[in-house]
Amino acid sequence: METVDLLLTNAIVLTMDTQLNQYEPGAVAVRGDSIVAVGPEDEILEKYSSAEKMDCGGRLLMPGLVNAHTHVPMTLLRGLADDLRLDV
Repeated sequence: METVDLLLTNAIVLTMDTQLNQYEPGAVAVRGDSIVAVGPEDEILEKYSSAEKMDCGGRLLMPGLVNAHTHVPMTLLRGLADDLRLDV
């Protein structure tokens, strides 16, 4: 059995993998600042152990909603009007 720093259990886990899998109940294994495994709770608990476990109480775990959208030419204007009001 592999040791990790944190196990998040009893969650509805949404993934952004190619199949858009959903695990309920699902679990996430974390080591340091990296997610090492995501899957059905029973499979994760068979493979990983941790001194710290967090019961998510059936709540939703999903990837962060990060906006990576950018327009490269706009980076030239970054900070140009930071001091202007937006309500005019």
